[in-house]
Amino acid sequence: MMHEKYKDFTKKKNTGVFLMILAVIVGIVVGSLNFGAGDKPVLHQYFSPVYSGNTLFDVFMNTFVSLALFAVTAFVTGLFVFGQPFGVLMLIYRGFGIGISVSMMYCEMGFGAIPAVIILLLPKALSVVFVSMLAVRELMRSSCTILRCITGRGESPEKKFFRLYCIKFAVILAVSAVISAADSLMNYIFAKLV
Repeated sequence: MMHEKYKDFTKKKNTGVFLMILAVIVGIVVGSLNFGAGDKPVLHQYFSPVYSGNTLFDVFMNTFVSLALFAVTAFVTGLFVFGQPFGVLMLIYRGFGIGISVSMMYCEMGFGAIPAVIILLLPKALSVVFVSMLAVRELMRSSCTILRCITGRGESPEKKFFRLYCIKFAVILAVSAVISAADSLMNYIFAKLV
């Protein structure tokens, strides 16, 4: 039986972006309220420069692994019919890492954390959220395509659909590597200036 009220929010640009930003904001708020949760990488996701690593290579690898795991999880989740809710949860999780990192920095350094937050954390957070939203957008598009197909509201995806899906995630991983390199360079420059 087809569900007549089914809506694909990924087709409407403003609605989809707004919902993804809202998920990140919810995560930031929840994360900032849980700053005492600890310094575990699974929580702060290496947003905090204090926990990013001591060398350029450490910072690069920690940031890249965090981004790559997110992208791979989004890729795999997008191959399932009910991947959409997991995409939203992934964005909340990403926001949680930002919120907890900012809170930990302010807790440790007080107002002295403001330059580090503005120079190191904010640009990284914006670029990581952008890439994460791209990954989740592709996850949702793929999942919605599969859902439309099995509910009889769409045609079966062509072979090129999966190839294009793989290419998009390869580009996301390449952008993640660039973000990781820029993050390690910014951490190195900031450490020299302070």
